Amino acid sequence: MAVCLKYGKMSLQNVPHKEPIFIFRAQDIFAGKYIKMYAEEVLERTGDVANYKKILLSAQNFQLWASKKIPD
Repeated sequence: MAVCLKYGKMSLQNVPHKEPIFIFRAQDIFAGKYIKMYAEEVLERTGDVANYKKILLSAQNFQLWASKKIPD
């Protein structure tokens, strides 16, 4: 089980037991920006355009989410 400080233990495939995780939610006003930054870093370090596009699509979906707030 993965462990998130905010949400506790989570069962995720391919995540080792007790591996720390961090979760962004679409309602987080900063999430889309930081996912886009992550995508840029992935592209810069790996040159993997397909993975970059997949991550960027997630960022775009986050930015389209209507309800936004400062995270708790």
